[in-house]
Amino acid sequence: MIFHPSEEQLLVRAKARRLFDDGYRLMGELSKRIPELTMRKWRLWEGQSGFLDWWSDMFPEHSQLSLCDLRALEYSASQALLASLSRGEIGAVGLVIKLMSLAQAKEESRDTEAEDYYASVSDENWLPQIEA
Repeated sequence: MIFHPSEEQLLVRAKARRLFDDGYRLMGELSKRIPELTMRKWRLWEGQSGFLDWWSDMFPEHSQLSLCDLRALEYSASQALLASLSRGEIGAVGLVIKLMSLAQAKEESRDTEAEDYYASVSDENWLPQIEA
């Protein structure tokens, strides 16, 4: 289904783009500077089918991150961390140690959760009981 914007939405989007380019990035800032735009009206527009896709055509900065974007960010962060480690930066070493300890703690808690669950269930009745 194709979104058909109203004249007011076309006018507001054009004004918002100019303000965005001038450094006003948040919808709250835009609504203070565009008399036709209120936060209530924005929430109503957001709920319209296809509105956010139409809005994002002029505001690609507002569109959501894709899985591909997240993978690219993860790769860039990993490369930067490895480069910092190879230069011997102490901050990078500390970050790796912290990440490793967090991963280990998460794995240990996952193991104990499963052990606790199975220890609480008797052999005769291995499904948990739902109390009324």
